[in-house]
Amino acid sequence: MPAATADSVRSLLEETVAEHSVVGYSLGILEDGELTFQTWGGFANIEHQVPISEDSRYQIYSASKLFFNVALMQLVERGELDPEAILGTYLDDLPDSWAAITVRQAWSHMTGTTDILVLNAMEPKAEKALRSVIDIPLKFSPGTQTEYNQTNFLLLKMIFESITETDYRTYLEDKLLNPVGIADLPLGDLSMVAPNLTTNYEGHPHEVGKLGRRTVNFPPYVYTSAGVNISLGEFATWWQGVLEGQFVETDTLRTFWEPVLRADGSESHRSNGWERQHKDGILRIGHGGGARIHLFHYIPDADPERSVTVIFLNNGGPTYFNHRGLGDAVANIVLGAE
Repeated sequence: MPAATADSVRSLLEETVAEHSVVGYSLGILEDGELTFQTWGGFANIEHQVPISEDSRYQIYSASKLFFNVALMQLVERGELDPEAILGTYLDDLPDSWAAITVRQAWSHMTGTTDILVLNAMEPKAEKALRSVIDIPLKFSPGTQTEYNQTNFLLLKMIFESITETDYRTYLEDKLLNPVGIADLPLGDLSMVAPNLTTNYEGHPHEVGKLGRRTVNFPPYVYTSAGVNISLGEFATWWQGVLEGQFVETDTLRTFWEPVLRADGSESHRSNGWERQHKDGILRIGHGGGARIHLFHYIPDADPERSVTVIFLNNGGPTYFNHRGLGDAVANIVLGAE
């Protein structure tokens, strides 16, 4: 990356984290799959003044779905999962209205089911969580609207583990992490204690402008949706493996980056598990998490063989801000520097 481009990115980043009092952060940029820029700063734990380092691992919340997306695509490639099949093909004892939902609709958050996540809390067991919402009528006819929730990925996890006859944690380690040299990755919620984990913060609930500890409950049954703790370098390494076709063929990847259409022909902004935006001649694909972090991959229409990936990780601050806008601005700087 040219020095002037790197300086522009660094200036924007420093201005953003200062404006929003971000406690600790890491940012990496890949150009055409190669890591060309990385930086970090602030504190992994502000109470004890532990600085962010290249080994700092962040809770990436719903960006954990990126890993499960790839796992599902592997099943599709092997002919073990049909995205157009209804859930009733794979799961018994669902209400008729749920059984008729397709895998792709669940994958794209177009089901109308009620979310098992309530005020950042979930039932401790999957069976109880599902029972808590399964008798609630669908909010809309499947395929007609897009509404993000965690119930969809619980259903997909149940299908996945039925097909593979293995638990997702084991599959994640064996098929998606170990092949690119990532080992001992902590999988769990914000109560976990493990080496190099950053402490998560948010605004104090009673003192405006002050910090508080963020606490979110991730039972093991939602690890397909949240719970991955990963460093910038590890995340970049894994994404390079994705782009290089180490997990699924690149043609498969591109196919699942295509838009999923609602019943009225409009494009869903969540397609096959990916956050998808096509704006101003640039496709943005990836996923955010926790209202603070993201991995977004940008492909310009003018040069579809060109790509920029922005990975932004942080452990919070007293306010939330538009982290997606930061990623877009960084990508525009890099793409505009050609």
